[in-house]
Amino acid sequence: MGRAIPILLLVSCVQGSSVAGEPVPGGQGGFRGPARNGIFECSTRLLEKWPAGGPRLLKKIGIGEGWSAPSIASGKLYLLGLDSEDSKQGKLSTFSLDGEPLWSVRYGPEQSKPRGTPTVAGGLLYYESNSGVLYCLDAANGKQKWTVDLTRFGDASTDTGGISASPLLNGDLVIVPAMSRTTETPSFLAFNRRNGALAWKGNLGECPRKKGWSNDHSSPIPVDTGRKRIAINQLFYAVAAVDADSGKPLWWIETGDNPRTQPIYADGYLFLLGTKMLKLRPDGKYDLLWEAKIRVSEYNVVYSHTVIKNGRLYALCGSVARKGRGQPVTLTTADIATGEVIDRKPAGTGATIVMARGMLYLVDNRPRVTLLKPVKDGLEEVSHFEHSLGTTHELYTHAAVGEGRLVLRHQTDAHIYDLRPTP
Repeated sequence: MGRAIPILLLVSCVQGSSVAGEPVPGGQGGFRGPARNGIFECSTRLLEKWPAGGPRLLKKIGIGEGWSAPSIASGKLYLLGLDSEDSKQGKLSTFSLDGEPLWSVRYGPEQSKPRGTPTVAGGLLYYESNSGVLYCLDAANGKQKWTVDLTRFGDASTDTGGISASPLLNGDLVIVPAMSRTTETPSFLAFNRRNGALAWKGNLGECPRKKGWSNDHSSPIPVDTGRKRIAINQLFYAVAAVDADSGKPLWWIETGDNPRTQPIYADGYLFLLGTKMLKLRPDGKYDLLWEAKIRVSEYNVVYSHTVIKNGRLYALCGSVARKGRGQPVTLTTADIATGEVIDRKPAGTGATIVMARGMLYLVDNRPRVTLLKPVKDGLEEVSHFEHSLGTTHELYTHAAVGEGRLVLRHQTDAHIYDLRPTP
């Protein structure tokens, strides 16, 4: 057995990380921050209180239709959208952190609006289109390095809008979910990140519903227990864990009523299905701590609305699923060990949350961006301002915080704010 390579944390704020021992210049961008848990551990100072009217708006930019979240890496901002001149083609647009356009490139066809967040590391960008193609592009100029047609490993059905996942890096591997419509097709796939060669297939075996596991929305998350490196993902019929180095299945938990919720892991705790809190053991097995104390309902998991930090779970609860659009949403603070609710705050009818330097950023359709500070009794509002990204009931793409900037994206527009304190 060779040396185990740690799962790469996709750092959107921290400088000087590495991939499999190879130096990586600048920061790295990816889905929901360094550990895919909505926390952006920025090394740069950020405003701890916003001026009246909010932080300075640096730029409003148009990027084409899409729900894909921003990626900040090495002084650049990467955004995906449909090409306005050819609505069937996806376009990668790159900007400076002040919003000045650098370059853009059409990368290939999309079945619908891009949803997955591009992963940027080591000078390369990885993206899984909703038409089932995994791309590796040069992050400096968008030149294509390699592609893999994932449909040859399973059926990339269009009945749910196509694939919405964001690739996960594990050392020399890039891990993606596969559309598993039969019990014989894999639910996880891993490829060599440099040349796209197949490394392993993560086949879970026979599905109890006899339809295949079906996986096309959630993004795999990294878990390092100290003894095992694990990739965990939400499928249509289960949440499943596989060994991140080999693809060997470790366990799965059946979903029941097919909730579309993004799993989240932090500090040894795993929250899944919007209702269950697990404590993971060093061997990768788990203990159930509680369930059904709160209920997170996410129609589309490309956004994800949960954060775990310092013994607390922060979650957006309420009727935010498709059938409940227009109903109130609450930002709920709960004790991570017991599930007991500590605090609830209004969050419009569509919202998302991320955390940076210990502060929670709530973006909702009231329309507001609110800066919240964790306190003994829950969350205390520090500042807020009105954004101009729209007031629809759709869930908001999660924000990105990095290199002193806050980037908000909703549909065709992105706004860049300056979070750097005045010298």
